[in-house]
Amino acid sequence: MRAVLLALTLAALPAFAQKTVEVRLGDWRASYSTFPSPAAVCDAEAPWLAEELQSVNALLHGFLATRAGAWTQAHLPLLEQAAKVLPPLLEAVGATLDALSRCPLGSQGRFPELIARGVPLVRDAREEVARVPELIRFVKHRVAMDKWEKQRLETLEPARAACKGTKPGEPSVFFAWEDEFGTRHWLFCDGGEVLAPPAKTWLHQPKDGAKVDPRLATLSIQAARLYPEAKLLRAPKP
Repeated sequence: MRAVLLALTLAALPAFAQKTVEVRLGDWRASYSTFPSPAAVCDAEAPWLAEELQSVNALLHGFLATRAGAWTQAHLPLLEQAAKVLPPLLEAVGATLDALSRCPLGSQGRFPELIARGVPLVRDAREEVARVPELIRFVKHRVAMDKWEKQRLETLEPARAACKGTKPGEPSVFFAWEDEFGTRHWLFCDGGEVLAPPAKTWLHQPKDGAKVDPRLATLSIQAARLYPEAKLLRAPKP
């Protein structure tokens, strides 16, 4: 009989289990609890629960305040960490705040203020977390683009040295690249440029101040078409 009662007691424990989780996000630390039911929230120890909610509000406020500026490479560790720790935190704390708003404990002591502050923080943080994968991709792409653009500029001027000895009126490509949107650019020794946007007409732009010369435009576009694909410097794509 005792063995049966013990087995029943142990089987029932998980249903009433309460788990406290410590989290760190950047410079902010917080703790939150998961409760088995709304009733368990209402029966929680008030001072302890208030401290948890205060720590979570501070963490969420700090994270959301960071987005006031542009997300940069320096923020990548924070964004990657947020993608891991915030979803379970927001689910648990959102449920806790909802339960508190429906029971007597929620109207006592510091809880009205904590609920009033926590609800919009959880809402805004959920919206931001939904964007985190996109933000991480965007930031990583901008980092790659900055590196590529530096490479492009460092390569461009040395390539111009190939223009020595070219004859006037004979279009000669000395540098070419494909930008992140797929538009191709060919620079010519005479100062002109050919552009080839995706699925659009190729364009010849003469040197600044030069008159439009249909013959030169045709020859330049032909030269661009014959330029080896392998020599194109290609930008990282989004």
